[in-house]
Amino acid sequence: MKYELSKEAAQRAVVEFDRALNTALPPYELHKLGRFSPEEEAFIQKEVQRLLYEPQLPNAGDSERRIVKRLKSMADARFWKNSEAAASWVVDDEKKKTIGWLQSKAALAADLWAQILPNNPKHAGRYYICHPLTPRGNRLEYAWFHELLSCASVCKDWDAKWFAQLMLNGLPEPISNFKMECLFLLRKSDGTMNRLVRLENVNGEVSDGSLTGGLEILEAIPFSSPEKFRGWGLGRGNFAFGGNQTQLQMMHEDVCNSTNGRIIEQIDSCGWYFQERGVPGERGHPWLKGIWFSDDCAVAPNGDVLMPDEYGICWLGERGFLLNRKGRESQFLQGRPKMNPHLTILNCGIEYTGWTSVPQGETDMDHLRAFYREVCQRFYEAIGGYDAWLAMGSVFAYFAAPEIFDIHGLFPGLWVHGQMESGKTKTVEWLSALQGFNLTAGIGIIQSATPVGMLQEAENYSNLLVWVDEFREREVEPVKIAILRNAFNRQMQAKWSPDGTQRVIKTAFLVSGESTCSDAAVRSRYVHIQISASKRMANHLKWFNQNKRHFYLIGRALLGRRETFVQHTLHFLDQWLNSPNVAGLNDREKIVHGIAYAAWMGVCALFESHGPVDVSAFKQFVIAHVKAAAEDVTDETNVNAFWQLVITAFKAGAIPKSCFKLASEPAEYPPDMPGMGHWNSHTLYFDPGALLSCLNIFLGKQQGQVVLKRNDLRDQMRMQSYFLPLSWKDEQGNKKTLQVRLGRGKDSSNTKVWGINVDKHPDGLQRDAKREEYDKFLMNDSLGDPRKGALFAIIHALQSEQEGGV
Repeated sequence: MKYELSKEAAQRAVVEFDRALNTALPPYELHKLGRFSPEEEAFIQKEVQRLLYEPQLPNAGDSERRIVKRLKSMADARFWKNSEAAASWVVDDEKKKTIGWLQSKAALAADLWAQILPNNPKHAGRYYICHPLTPRGNRLEYAWFHELLSCASVCKDWDAKWFAQLMLNGLPEPISNFKMECLFLLRKSDGTMNRLVRLENVNGEVSDGSLTGGLEILEAIPFSSPEKFRGWGLGRGNFAFGGNQTQLQMMHEDVCNSTNGRIIEQIDSCGWYFQERGVPGERGHPWLKGIWFSDDCAVAPNGDVLMPDEYGICWLGERGFLLNRKGRESQFLQGRPKMNPHLTILNCGIEYTGWTSVPQGETDMDHLRAFYREVCQRFYEAIGGYDAWLAMGSVFAYFAAPEIFDIHGLFPGLWVHGQMESGKTKTVEWLSALQGFNLTAGIGIIQSATPVGMLQEAENYSNLLVWVDEFREREVEPVKIAILRNAFNRQMQAKWSPDGTQRVIKTAFLVSGESTCSDAAVRSRYVHIQISASKRMANHLKWFNQNKRHFYLIGRALLGRRETFVQHTLHFLDQWLNSPNVAGLNDREKIVHGIAYAAWMGVCALFESHGPVDVSAFKQFVIAHVKAAAEDVTDETNVNAFWQLVITAFKAGAIPKSCFKLASEPAEYPPDMPGMGHWNSHTLYFDPGALLSCLNIFLGKQQGQVVLKRNDLRDQMRMQSYFLPLSWKDEQGNKKTLQVRLGRGKDSSNTKVWGINVDKHPDGLQRDAKREEYDKFLMNDSLGDPRKGALFAIIHALQSEQEGGV
């Protein structure tokens, strides 16, 4: 049944509606009702402002479709014949102002409004502008439509009034074939803003950007001028913009309104992103709160997994974070690690057949414990010893690196070396899988990596390993060696970058290659693991290839309980550094290896996986490993390396005996070594200028050179106990310098020299020689005197010359 209001009832309804409307509060004064909290009020006001906002540069959509529909009804003469406003409007001059003219104008307007709409209503429309009629440019039409507007207002003909105002406002002119939806502002690490946008054109083509859902990042510069914006749009597909600067500024206004308060963080580094300092743990160790970003999720400070939404944004409370598809300057060359949050150790498909360790319960932790024990055992047998656990600890330590670096100001890398086909590449491949990577090769440090590229990758991965491969001594540029060294302390790199932002080293490198680095400073900053096929106890290649895809479960478990893992690791590191067993070890080697040791122990404590026998054996191995590493570094220090080169060059005949002078003094026995036979204590003098010249000629033939200049070598030698003072004051206060006569006979000259006490030199008297070794030498001098080091090759030659020999 159809109901119609009487004329009187309709008038009363209009009056009541007007009264309610006039007494209602406007949206911006809703806070006066006092029904919401200040936070809710702020949110409501912001959203109301957004919803009520009239776009400066509109895009055709449902509103414009309603306009077209309404105009088409007005293109029928019957509409205007029933219009009171039209009847009073045409009465003045029927020859010029007719219903037919209104009908044709409505039809033309309907066509023009339809042209800014897509054929398919599901697609986006065009941006458009309207040029209002003016008294000067459109004198006659402007007057007629103003008269129609006045007539419609008097007789309350709302349709005619709407049409007159629409025509006065002007007909649409398209300036694009697409719509741009701006979802969020992206705050970059330097505080500047990008915009997260999605484009769709009238044909239904959608932007296919690198972000989730084809979203694009619109930077400020391309959005600053019509030409740049036009080029940016065409570069992303069939998205044409024909507007001018004024119209682009209208779009700026609209975008600013749509993203008011909608700001998310743009993250340009995989891995760690600092939030705030947390409350220290129960043992007093610091705790830094941060989010750990991987390709498919993020892990919150409390261990919760944050899944990306439809736009790829991870939300922590009201704060949103978007991990960019590329780093600040370059692509992620290692890809982005995956943590597969949809899988657990119970449903990921692990097969336990043939395992030494099997789960002793049904919980996740029971299975993780067994898995970790099995991985440790397989690594141990594949590498051939506890080196494997030290390497694993180095990789696990990255998950505690923020706190370690915060306390100690350093974080070491890992150096895996070995002969070709020894298995080092596979070893690093498996180690990297513990952090969620799927790598089969590293970044070639000789051919593939540039110094700038290395710095960019060290910024792209925050507290995640960066694998550089194919290291071969003497083939790597010094600047790349410096980057490997500086990563230890994450020293700032004062280098040019395109956006003016200085690059920041955020991680440590994992280096692999056939050789180690002869630079002692570099060696001392890395845990060194040698891979050798001869050490391998068992071939587990098939097992690793089947199970490495599950190794992320261990890394993800550490992130899920990172606070506990960090506290365990720092506790074991403190114990290690304060242990009497390591009191005499080199400080740097002690902390470098101690971090790897503590991290492995921290995982064991977290999983409750290994007993005291394993732990004790591993600790004793690490102590021995540190001692050996410290000896290697000592041998590689500049002054020690210098003497090894001098001895080698002298044996090769490249340094003449005339560069040296030998002074000897007999003694009953070597210093502090009673019972070790008669001994001659020697002082060796040499001309530093002549010696360095000969040495550089010798090294130049091998495309090498002395690392230190003369003054630097002198300054470093002064720090050694065996080096003689170059000057002093006698009892009368006169200054004396160290001089001796070099050469023979009339060719000799008084020369300023350097001198060393051979008894104190590490290549001179060997103070660790044993009595039984010396006794064997006395019985058979072909065995060599165990008391004499490599430096005696020079001393014996000089003695032979003094005695008249060759």
